[in-house]
Amino acid sequence: MFGKVIRKRRVALKLTQNDLAVLVGVNRTTVVAWEHEKFQPTKKIAALEDALNIGRRELYFIIQENRLR
Repeated sequence: MFGKVIRKRRVALKLTQNDLAVLVGVNRTTVVAWEHEKFQPTKKIAALEDALNIGRRELYFIIQENRLR
């Protein structure tokens, strides 16, 4: 679920995966992995929330909820 949130917000902001990667400080392949839920953005959650204009800790709670499933 968090991957869909990341992709939806990125597209809504008209950012490419590379644009988002630069804003967050990661490689484009990392953004791809997040969007496909290969792994979670645990160390970059705050930067990702800022880049995507998502409320602080909102993505964190989505990821936590996803872990419980």
